[in-house]
Amino acid sequence: MIREHSSKDRSAGNRKCQTIALTRVYLQGASLQTDLSTTLPAVLADRIQLQQVLLNLMVNAIDAMKTVTDRPRILRLQTKSIEGGGILVAVQDSGTGLGEKQMHQLFEVFYTTKPQGMGIANCSSIAPRRQY
Repeated sequence: MIREHSSKDRSAGNRKCQTIALTRVYLQGASLQTDLSTTLPAVLADRIQLQQVLLNLMVNAIDAMKTVTDRPRILRLQTKSIEGGGILVAVQDSGTGLGEKQMHQLFEVFYTTKPQGMGIANCSSIAPRRQY
């Protein structure tokens, strides 16, 4: 079901995901940097599905930094308004990155770089890129 949520609801959902991510960040010896807009436009979305996608991206980012020992482990979250009334949500990490071949496969169904992973494509099935 798609619902419209108030900015208060969006902020509460972001805080829940941020709390879960903070716990994992702390356990991995990383730090969390945020740049979250306080003036995002209203969007049509299912809050729970968006939280699942965001949390999955954050967990993947944290996991990507497990082997990093030569620099700080940093998880960055950013939200901002974009042209056309949309919202940009960026999740960045200081992990080792992906190779060119992996970048092209990233959104294939069930593609993963983890031995026990399911792949990020499950996120794209929950939150496809849409224009309303």
